[in-house]
Formats: sequence, C-alpha cells, structure tokens
Amino acid sequence: MTDTLPGLATPKSMASGQQWRIESLQLVNWGGFHGHVRVPLDAASTLISGPSGSGKSTLLDAYIALMMPDTTTFNGASNDATMGRARNAEQRNLLSYLRGKTDIAREATGELTDRVIRQGTTWGAVGGTFRNDSQQTVTAFRVYYVPASATRDSEIRRWFCLVDGQFDLADLDRLRSGNFDKRALRTAFPGVTISDTFTGYADRLYSRLGVGGRGDWEKPLRLLARIQGGYPVKTVDGLYKDLVLETPETYEAADKAIAHFQDLEDAYTAMEDEEKKRQILERIPELHAEWQAHTATDDLIGTLGHTQEGPSPFNAWRFSLERSLLETDCLANRREQETTAAEWTAASDTRRRAEREYEDNRSLVLSRGGEGLKRLQERASELQDRLNRVSRDRSEFDARVEVLDDLPTTQDEFAEMQGAARSFLDAFEERRGSLTKRMGELDDAIAHLRAAQLRVEDEVKSMHGREGRVPRPLHEARLRMAQAVGLPPGALPFVAELLDIAPGEERWRTAVEVTLASVARVVLVDEERLEDLSAAIDGIRLSPRVNFEGVPLRPFVDAPGEPDRISGKVIHKDSPFSGWVQDRIRRSNLDALCVENPQDLRGEGPKVTVSGQTRTGRRGAHGINESGNIIGFSSAARVQELRQELADLSQQITALKALRHDVEAKRVDLEVRKTAHEFVLSQLWSEIDVESAKAALDRNQADQQQLLRSDNELEALMALSEELDRRRQEAWSDEVRLQQEVTRLDAEHTSMQARLAHVQQTLTEWQNNHRATTTAEQREYLDKSLRDVGDPTDRAGLPETINRLRKRLIEQRQESEQKGRRARQNLEDAFKRYKDNWDDPNLGDTVASYPNYLEILERIISTGLHERKEEWRRRLTEWSGQDLVPLSGAFDTAIEAIQERLIPINRILERLPFGAGNDRLQIVRRTTEGDDIKKFRRDLRRLSQDVTNEFTDEEVTHRFRELQKFMAIIREDSTRQSGNKRDYYLDVRKHVEITAERTDLNGEPVCPYTSLGGKSGGETQELVAFIVGAALRFQLGDEDRDLPRFAPVFLDEGFIKSDSQFAGRAVEAWKGLGFQLVIGAPLDKVTALEPRMDTILTVNKSLQTGYSYLHNLTAPQPELTP
Repeated sequence: MTDTLPGLATPKSMASGQQWRIESLQLVNWGGFHGHVRVPLDAASTLISGPSGSGKSTLLDAYIALMMPDTTTFNGASNDATMGRARNAEQRNLLSYLRGKTDIAREATGELTDRVIRQGTTWGAVGGTFRNDSQQTVTAFRVYYVPASATRDSEIRRWFCLVDGQFDLADLDRLRSGNFDKRALRTAFPGVTISDTFTGYADRLYSRLGVGGRGDWEKPLRLLARIQGGYPVKTVDGLYKDLVLETPETYEAADKAIAHFQDLEDAYTAMEDEEKKRQILERIPELHAEWQAHTATDDLIGTLGHTQEGPSPFNAWRFSLERSLLETDCLANRREQETTAAEWTAASDTRRRAEREYEDNRSLVLSRGGEGLKRLQERASELQDRLNRVSRDRSEFDARVEVLDDLPTTQDEFAEMQGAARSFLDAFEERRGSLTKRMGELDDAIAHLRAAQLRVEDEVKSMHGREGRVPRPLHEARLRMAQAVGLPPGALPFVAELLDIAPGEERWRTAVEVTLASVARVVLVDEERLEDLSAAIDGIRLSPRVNFEGVPLRPFVDAPGEPDRISGKVIHKDSPFSGWVQDRIRRSNLDALCVENPQDLRGEGPKVTVSGQTRTGRRGAHGINESGNIIGFSSAARVQELRQELADLSQQITALKALRHDVEAKRVDLEVRKTAHEFVLSQLWSEIDVESAKAALDRNQADQQQLLRSDNELEALMALSEELDRRRQEAWSDEVRLQQEVTRLDAEHTSMQARLAHVQQTLTEWQNNHRATTTAEQREYLDKSLRDVGDPTDRAGLPETINRLRKRLIEQRQESEQKGRRARQNLEDAFKRYKDNWDDPNLGDTVASYPNYLEILERIISTGLHERKEEWRRRLTEWSGQDLVPLSGAFDTAIEAIQERLIPINRILERLPFGAGNDRLQIVRRTTEGDDIKKFRRDLRRLSQDVTNEFTDEEVTHRFRELQKFMAIIREDSTRQSGNKRDYYLDVRKHVEITAERTDLNGEPVCPYTSLGGKSGGETQELVAFIVGAALRFQLGDEDRDLPRFAPVFLDEGFIKSDSQFAGRAVEAWKGLGFQLVIGAPLDKVTALEPRMDTILTVNKSLQTGYSYLHNLTAPQPELTP
C-alpha cells in the first residue's frame, strides 16, 4: 500500500546503507495502557491514529521518555486530551502517565482530586527494540518505581537500562515486590547494563545506534525532540536558525572578554571606592583632633570650679597666685623699707646739722641784738613749736576725718562738725544693723544660687551618654528600675523621650510641655514585661516617685497630626512604643487646639495658648513646670540650655557678690566714719587752729623785722638766720616725710603679712583636707588665660582681673562645647556617609568608632592608591588587545561558520530530487548587517587598539568609560532591561538571512523560498521536510552517506497540518530522505496519509475503565489489549 513520488528513495534502496530502525515499543503501566503492551513498528513507516483522548500521544510521549533527557517536555503539539478535555502541564508529566491519570473530579467537600487508574505504590516502564540491516538488535528501557506517597516527578525512582538483543518488559514484574532494587535487577538480568543517570545511559545507547557521527549526540537529539514536538515553522530563515544553526562563537569570545573585563571593572570600582572612602575620611584626623582639643578644654574648664566660692581648683590657683604676689610684694616692701630707713637716717643727720647752723647764727644774732630781740626770738621759738604741734595735730585731724564732708576752717564750722558727729553716733547702731541684715540676705541668695549651680552642673554631667531631656533624678530612678528588672534603660523610655517639637514649631514648646505634662513623665514598659517590672521594683525605694504604664508594642507608622493641634506640633521617635504614644496624645482630652489669643480659649474642648495657658470649658490653668522642659529626642539642646542656665546663674552670682561687696563697703565706711566722728568729738578747736598759731608767729616775726631794720649787720645776720631756718624747716619736712613713709611701709608690710598668713592658712587647710588641689595642666591653662585678660603681676588689680577671668572661662567653655559638638557632628556625619555607601555591621557611626575609620584611612593611604592606579592602567593596556581582538575575529569566523554549515547540507540536497520536476533545493545565505551593526563592529575594532602610555589619565578614563558602555551591551542581563541588545549584536545569525532556492537540473533558479506560507500545502510540507530532514542528516553526521545511520523520526500532527490532499507528499519527502517514520495523527488525516503508510495502528479508549487499546489495521490479528 506504499506509493512513492518520482526520484525519491524507496524502502528497497535502504539496503544500500547500514541503518538502525526501531522495531517495537513496549509499555508497562503507561498512561491508559495498563499492564504490558508491545507496539510493533514498521521498518519504513507507521501511522498511529485514533480519536482525541484515546492515547495516540501517550505512545509518542513514551518514545520521548525512552530517548530524551528528563528535562524534555512531552508532546505539546497534540490535541489529545484526557477523557475529552484538553491537556495542561500538570496532566502531561511522568507521574500522571505512571498513575494513569484520567480526569480531575470535585469531591463533595469542594476539593479537587485526580482520578487515576493506578493508585498507591505502582511501577511502570517504557522500552524500545532497535534492529539494523545486519539484524543486530539492542533494547533500551527505563524502569520507574512510584511510592504511594509520591506527588511529584522527583519522588519517582528510575533506572536506565540497555541490553543487546530482545528483552520483554513483562519479565520485570517479578521484581515488583523488592521495589526494583538495583542489585536485584543486576542479579535477575546479568546481561543488562544499568545506569543511574541519563548521560551514562545515553552515551552508550547513542554510540551503539550511531547517533551523532561527530561524537556529539546532544545536537541531533535536540533536533529530533523539536521535530517530534511539532515545533512551529513560519520561515526558512527562522527554521534554519532555530533548528540547525548552533550558537555562534561570538558569545563565548564575548563572555571571555566580559569575564576578564569584570576583573578590570572590579579593580576600577574598588579604586573608585577607595578614592571615595579617602575623600570622605580624609578630614577625620583633623576633626577628631579638633573634637579632642575642644572636649579637653571643655572638660578642663569644667574641673576648675571657677563659678564656685570656697574650695575649688580655681580658687586654690587664685590663692596661690595671690600668695606668690604677696610674697613678692613683701620682699619688695622690705627692701623699700631698708632704703627709706637709710634715707630717713640721712635726713635726720641733715636736719641736726641745719639745727646746729641755725643755732650758731642765732647766737650771733642774739649777741648783736640785745635782750629785746632775744625775748622776741625766744617767743618766736615757742610760737614755732606751737605752730608745728598744731600743724601736726591738724594734719592728723584732717587725715582721720577726711572720710567726712568738708573740713572745718573756722571755730563755728568745727562746732557744727561736732554737732553732726553727735547725730551720726546716735543713729550708728541702727544703720549698722540694717547693713548687716542686708549682707545676710545677700549671702543667703548667693548660697541658693550656688546650690542651683551645683544642681545644674550635676544635670549637665548626667546628660553625657544618654538621649532626651529628662531630669537627672527621674533618669536615675529609671536606671534603678531597669537594673532591678534586668532590662536596658532604653526598654523603659519616658514618653517625653519619644517626642520632640516639630521643625518650625519651637514657639509652641511651652504649650506642648504644659499640655502633655501629665503623660510626658510616664515610663513605658512592654505590657508583656509589666508584671516582671512590678515584682522587681516593689522592694526598692524610689525617689522621686515614678509613674509607669504597660503598653502594647508595634512597628511605628508615622501619621502627621492636625496642624492646629498639639499632635501637629510634635514629631515621634521611630520606636515600638511610639504607636501607643501617638494614639495617647491624640485623645480628645490631650490633643488641645492651639490658639494665638486668650480670647480664643472660649468654648468646649481643650485649648492652649502660646504662653501655655490652658482652658477646657470653665476650667483653666496657667504657669510653667518647675522642673523645666523635658520633651525632646536629643540631650544636646538640653545641655546647651543647661550651659546657658549655668552662665545665667554665674552672672547672677557675680551681680549679687558685687552688690554684697557694695553693702559691705558701706558698712566698713560706716565704721570708718564712726571712728572719724568719735575723733572729732575728742578734739578742741584751739589744738587744730593752724591759722591762729601761724598768725601769732607772723606777728612775732614782724616785731623782729622792725627791730632789725635799725641795725644793718644784725639785719644781715637775720637774713642768714631766715635762710638757715628755711633749710632747717626743709630738713625737718624731709625727715618727717621719710619717717611717715617708713611708718606706712611698715603698716603695709604688716597688712600684707596678715593677708599672706590668711591665704597660706586657707591653702594649707584645703590641701590637708584634700578639698582643693590644682594640677599642672590646670595651672598652665589658668596662667595663660589670666595673661589674656589682665596683668598677672598687678596685685592691686587682681580682684577685677579675676572677675574678668571668670567671665572669660564661662565664654570659653561655651565656645569649646559648641566647637567640640560641631567637630563631633562633622566627624559622625563622615562616618554615616561612609556607612551609607559601604555598610558594615562591625562599624558604628559614633565618635567611639574613630579608631576603626582611622585604620581604614591609613590602610588606603599605605596601600598606595597611586601605584594601584598605575597597575590598573597597565592591565587596561594589556586587556584591550588580549580580549577584544579575539572577539572582533570571532565575528568574521562566526559568519564564515554559517556558510560552512551550508556546504554539507547543500551537498545532501544536491542528491535529492525536489518536487514533481525533479528539481533541486539549495540553502542560500545573504548578509543583512544594518548601520548599527556596522557601527558596533567599527567601535569594536577601534576599542581593540592598545591604550598607550601617551594617553593622559583623562583619556584613559574616557577609554575605560567607552569600554564599560560597550561591554554593557554584550553583557548578559538577567533582568532583561537592556532590550536584548546582547543577542542583537552578538548573534550573527541575526546578521544574515537564510532562504531556500529551487533550481532546475541545469542550476538555473526556478523560485526562491523565504516564507513557508503562501505555497500549496503539499509544496510547503515537502519544503519543510527537505530542509529539516537535510539538517537532521547533517546533525546525525550522515552528510556523506546515502542513508542516515539512525532512521527513526517520530512526528505528531504538528508537522502534518496541510490539507489532506497534500499530506502524503510530506510523508514521501521524509521517506525519500531515508528516514523511518512514525506518525501520530487524528482520524481526519488518516485518509490522506493511509496510502503513504506501510503499517496503520489505531488506538481506542474505554470510557468506563479509562484503559487504552491498540489495533493493527494493516494485518488483522488479535486485539492488543492490556
């Protein structure tokens, strides 16, 4: 019943070559074929037909299971279905075939379950017996064991078997009880070769059958699988490229270049990273040194106690400085006393000589002047003595009462002065008591401010190392609670620490603080640890009292509050506690409406003004919290506030001390005036009336002059007497002045010694009691700072200089704290930028991590970034030639390879008549490179050129960037974001067009074929058969043989879709190429195919049992049933 087309090979001619053909298929428990079934196959062609869902494709899939890797999908072209329903991926798999899946049913519960022929533990097998022209046979089979629990293919145990000769799969059933143990298989069938893997099985099987004449069975196997799978074919170009041409070597060359370039790119990226790291970290030594210096200054000033009275390093230094100045001044005073005493002695000698000269001259005067002149002169001496005494007394009087108002010049004025003295003394005790009381009040105020100062300083110290603005007593109470329950302090946050004033809303801080005061000081604890906390703290005494509340934890999702309410004036910390806090402050009783004017407080609901006045209906409150503001994330702002508070307290203390000094000065002045007034009352006017004493002496002098004018010689002696008296008076004045200076110096020395003793005693007491000592560092810093504000050698100006120094230290500490905080912030910002780019869980972002970052910076510097750049440049130079040149050559080679691939296939086609006219078919290649491909190739050649040493760094970097862009085009992109540019440029198959050309026997073109549509159905199928068949002959390694060594080709209906009038022509084309055909076709194709087929088998299925049955319609025989 076989007809042939003219010029094609016939079955008889097949004897001219040694071929392997499949003789039969065997199935055991495969799909609807239950039990053992043998399927005979004709040496030339076999048609398997039947209704949809009967099991045609089941037989063809058995061949796929036998011959192909497990990754090969079963026949996707078939319209076959299980029980009339279209198949899907789940129905057509190994497990469904071995179970004999027939349908999917919905149970009463609504659950979908599979309906299968074989449940529980089962087994199955597929096998095929092959025979060659020398009547040698080989049987390949695969055995499957399916546990009852198997739900997927991977749970099926399988063995790959090969044996020379015939083998009946029914014999395997006796091993079922032993679960088909591999050793049992070998013992039962010693001639069978058993493999655990498909590769080992396929190497032996395909070598035996001659598949892949070049030793590569994978390529023809892949083509056979595509043929049987009904791969859709639309154009000659698509068919040839998809089924015949292999991946061009441009891919391998590109991948090698990419792999090597990746090293360069990684090295460049590493260098860029190192440079970025260096840029980020290069200032950290400077910033850290700056932070250390300012922190050290801040800490140093903080240890001085310059705002305190009493024992402190600052006061110890001040007393030490004063002691040094006193010792120096005492020594200078003693030297000055010695000098002045010597001058006083000399002045006394001069005065005594002047007295003798005056007395000698006076004797001459007396000898010339008689008794009258003598008496006048004696009286003059008395008057002079009186004048001297009154002058001394008046000088003493003026000195002792100079603190009083105008000194008296007349007796009446003196009388008024004594009256004022009596009035002053009468009111003295009351005035002194008033001043003493005022001094006590100021002392109390200063002590109160000093206590506040100490508390603030303690508060500042407590802020170090923690966040938030919570006062120290509350923080310490929280620490005790955390320690008792064994939790970190952060697990017991105050509500105040979870809130902060929103940016731009600082003016509403007072309103926020007073409104949330009731909740801000509450400690929160995870509600799951609440009982633990209560039990743990019950036995400890806490002061102050702390309110706490157990709350649920949840991830915080920030949701801005209403802008005109308290909830809109705050922000929340990202904490699992913050969700509860957010809900709490948005309750109607807390989330007050913020109003600008007190007139807006009227009405229902809570309201608050900027100043903090609150109202809810008729109830209201106003004032500030005594403990200050406590809401805020960070302690930095609070520390700054406390620093300012310290500065304010210091200024207040300084002001009060100045005021106390004024009051004390007034009391001292009062005491001094009391002494002066008492002295006024003790004096007589006659004892201090210098003018009267001087007038008496002047009258005496006038009398003497009158007497002397009568005697010229006496007058000359008197003139000399006056000169000598003037000298005597000058000498006497010098002596008195120097005597007073000696007295003053002695008094000054006594005062300094007393002060020195007090200072020394104070220092000794402080040192002995360890109450105040000064380190060398503190002394050095204070000495330098003192020189900046005044003269350190001026003891008289020391108090004022010390006051200026105190103010300067306060300013310096604030400045150091600010600069230190800024340096620390800049330092930690650098750390954060580093971690943002190169996150490392072992690196922190606080100043404590500085050594780690410094080590990184030093490593970058020490490893020689410049040297690494030069090495990278050298490697780039070498890379361009080593990797891009082969890639450029691979493009030419790949194009040539396509042409070389055409030669053996066209050689096969030259021997085969095509069509009714015995024409010939040839495959033709045409280059279709577009401008973009040509540009790509030009860029490749240009970039293949070496990077010379004459290139600048900028040119080298530019070349590298160009290479990066180029390599990005040909790099594999797993995300497919590149628009598949890699395949577009590397796949040279896309750069050519493959067509078929029909020629007559003289080689003259008859017609070209590009599309496989538009021709008659038979012509199209014949064309497909010729092209695919010739490609298969080439892949099988048979281009130089008359017949292929391996003949079986299984076709499902996907390759037989032409009209029934022309279906047979495709069959004859395949047979004419020397292949053994096994075709699965639906009933509507049988009429067209039957005349061309040597054996016809039909498959039917029982709707009751789901079993499939096979019948041979060519040679009537008993039914092949399971």
